[in-house]
Amino acid sequence: MAPPVPLPASGAAGEKITITNELPGGFVETWTFQWVAGEGGGGWKQTDYETHAPIVQPDRPNEL
Repeated sequence: MAPPVPLPASGAAGEKITITNELPGGFVETWTFQWVAGEGGGGWKQTDYETHAPIVQPDRPNEL
């Protein structure tokens, strides 16, 4: 799955970018990319993706 926004056109060797998408209902997706130098200047390589479900605390149902 791709992030909801485009990545920057360029970066510096070793630079990292993290994109967080908060979905309705409390779900959160996070993508991490690192710029890898190479032929033609390099490109973004995805290094991590996480998805988290909302935290439910039954003893505090009215708090987010």
